[in-house]
Amino acid sequence: MAYKIKKSIPKREDFEYKEIENFEDFELINNAFYEMGVRTNRFKKLTKIFAYCDNLSEQINKLIKWEDPLKDIKSADYIDTEQTTFKLIEKTAKENFEDALKKLESNDEYNKEIYDLLELDFESFKEEIVVSSIEDKTNEELINYYSYIGTFLYTIPEIVKKELYIDFYSFYYYDEANKIENDIEYEESSTTSLCIKREYKKNYYIETTIDRDNNKITRTLYPLSKRKLLTDHIPRFSSNHLILYKQVTEFIENLFKATQVKLKKQIALADAFFCYDYYHYRLEEVAKQNQIRQKQNLENFSLQEAINSIELIANDTNLTYQEKKQEKIPYEEVIRGEVRNLLKEPTLNKTSKFYIFAESKFKKSGINSSTALKYYDWVKSYIDGKYIKIINTEQLL
Repeated sequence: MAYKIKKSIPKREDFEYKEIENFEDFELINNAFYEMGVRTNRFKKLTKIFAYCDNLSEQINKLIKWEDPLKDIKSADYIDTEQTTFKLIEKTAKENFEDALKKLESNDEYNKEIYDLLELDFESFKEEIVVSSIEDKTNEELINYYSYIGTFLYTIPEIVKKELYIDFYSFYYYDEANKIENDIEYEESSTTSLCIKREYKKNYYIETTIDRDNNKITRTLYPLSKRKLLTDHIPRFSSNHLILYKQVTEFIENLFKATQVKLKKQIALADAFFCYDYYHYRLEEVAKQNQIRQKQNLENFSLQEAINSIELIANDTNLTYQEKKQEKIPYEEVIRGEVRNLLKEPTLNKTSKFYIFAESKFKKSGINSSTALKYYDWVKSYIDGKYIKIINTEQLL
């Protein structure tokens, strides 16, 4: 599943939750923390910006005439310092672009601005980069824009790797990443003549230590988890032991203390992530629908005219209270007929009629509404704070 923004309400039978149910015991903790990491606000915001830049980059790329020579590439259109022109004579546009991008990436001031822009919220980010009317740009301008946008596509995965320890590319290009089999990589030792060869299959990899004469010294098979965390801080299996066993036990115990139900661990985790996703999807859905309704109300001439008329009547000092009340009646009738009332936001308050886990669509999951709230509270604490601390080993589970 290459990255897509969810367009429909989560269902418990969706593939992503069924996949969590099928996590093996050896990968359970690793994968659980990965699932938490990709739900953090930091990750979701950066992914949304990446998707926007990725789409924009594709559009620009289609318009560039890569085989045309390009003598000058101006890189400083995006910074406040003195403009710099890279002299790149007698090269194709693509060669010039690659050379210019390398120089841009080594520019500390330019990189600082890139990082600062990525701290903005999504809408502010789009406003700041100001890439519009690309169809009207010259080939040189398109190259500059492509280089600029490409810097974000390079930087975001690096930030995700550094801060969240998540392999961004394997998340974003999930389908493509899972197709890779029989991949081989080599790692040379800086202190000995030995070399490590890793042969990757779909569910495992074989690590072989080889000497300079290509003799096999050791050969070990390791299972591969379905989710890739770029750290050894999170508990994981090697061939014969589990690192940080005490913390893992505590993690699992906390889950079942929160839920107070006897379920297979994988099913409980899938339920917990589903509850979290369902609630946050509904919050966003209601917020978007209310934005649409507010816009429709503002653009409704009859409605706005009635609202203004009532305001004028209310401010008319020559009318008595009873006269004002009488004159407002026809305008109030217009408002009742024209206004689009805002939807009530779902709540975690179990006594409210808008309690999220009492919704009919959620009930189809078969998860008890009280248990669902316990699931949500438990997993939310990790996603909203504990994940960052634990992944950086600042806090035990």
